[in-house]
Amino acid sequence: MICGLDFGTSNCSIGAWEASGPVLVPITADGPYMPSVVYVKRRIMAYESGAAAERDYSSQTLADAIHDTSQLIFGEDAIRENNLAPGEGFYFKSPKLFLASDLQPRYIEVFTKVITAMIAKVRECAEAKMKQKYTTVAIGHPVVYSSVTGAAGNRRALDIMEKSAQDAGFKDITFLPEPFAAALNYEMGTTREEVILVVDVGGGTTDCAVVRVGPGRAFGGARDKDVLSYAGNRIGGVDLDFHLAWQSLMPHFGKGTLTKDGLPVPHPLLINAISVNDFPAQERFRKSGAELRELVRLAKAPEKVARLVTLWEQTLQFRLVRSAELAKVNLSSTERVDLSLDYVDPALIFPLTRDELMDAIDGDLNRIGALAREAVQLAGAKIDQIFLTGGTSRSPAVVQAIRDAINLDAPVLRGDDFGSVTVGLTQYAKGFFQMA
Repeated sequence: MICGLDFGTSNCSIGAWEASGPVLVPITADGPYMPSVVYVKRRIMAYESGAAAERDYSSQTLADAIHDTSQLIFGEDAIRENNLAPGEGFYFKSPKLFLASDLQPRYIEVFTKVITAMIAKVRECAEAKMKQKYTTVAIGHPVVYSSVTGAAGNRRALDIMEKSAQDAGFKDITFLPEPFAAALNYEMGTTREEVILVVDVGGGTTDCAVVRVGPGRAFGGARDKDVLSYAGNRIGGVDLDFHLAWQSLMPHFGKGTLTKDGLPVPHPLLINAISVNDFPAQERFRKSGAELRELVRLAKAPEKVARLVTLWEQTLQFRLVRSAELAKVNLSSTERVDLSLDYVDPALIFPLTRDELMDAIDGDLNRIGALAREAVQLAGAKIDQIFLTGGTSRSPAVVQAIRDAINLDAPVLRGDDFGSVTVGLTQYAKGFFQMA
């Protein structure tokens, strides 16, 4: 049976082809979206030579944990497990973001295993729900996984995805850029020929495409000539969260303060703490306990650095960045929020304003707008409609940034912010594999 798979930064989802057309498959108790988070339990006891020996948590790596146990937990279950026992396992978000990173070989091997297990989980849930076997799939990918690693990094990312999909049980696999998949979803409702600008602003990437669509083009064979331009880069909601956390939260953890020797509190320690989508940075933070405790002794504002120690001791850095994300969302509809970080320090409650948010994410908004403008300029065609999708595109600030950058009078339309790509992939899979 044919399906489409969106292995997303924020969520994973799968679509199936039914007699009525593509449908999103419920793969969790809450619906069709499984959060792209993973929790790997540490194994407390290792058995060597028949005797039990306790393994030191501080020295155990993710590779150790995956080797020692097959217990990988995904989605909401992973979130709950981490909330209950953040120090008893490895928790990380968005394996997709690691695909084209400049990682050491040992990390690539580990993340290939994690991605394989996550794809297998999504496939198994879909098969259980639909009572069908799915072995034929179209998988979405961003226009650019990472501008840092370039074409070689993008190729490696697709190679990892293909191997992971095969190891997860898929036999026939094709790939499609995500903004083109979203355009195919839009095309399902068209009644006339149009040229549309698709802007897909997700958790980790912004992907744009200018595409010619029309009611007679679906299943019309190769569609390469219908794509007039692509533009994309690794910029999305996680970047907005990071920059808000850096500007407005980290001053309460020592950013901008000095040691008794007049030196600034080291920024790398603070950056590592909130780089929750950078696994090597999290590894460095996990090993920084002695340095953090010494910094408390040397700091002119020891009470602030002590909060950083609490963050490290209780593995609260993911919760901290989540607080920044929720503040970002709330400030889209209100001018001020009172942000409570009482899980770190009962007295730590402070106001955040929309102006602070806009100042923190101004550079990110400019980059998103620039990608939309690049796609329009490369296409050199009149745009009839602007089609926005992706969870981060819900932000009024993001919409305005896109509007300002492209300066077009075309109507702005929305689809299913989380499902457009998946439905389009399923639509494409049906046509592609029928033609093959």
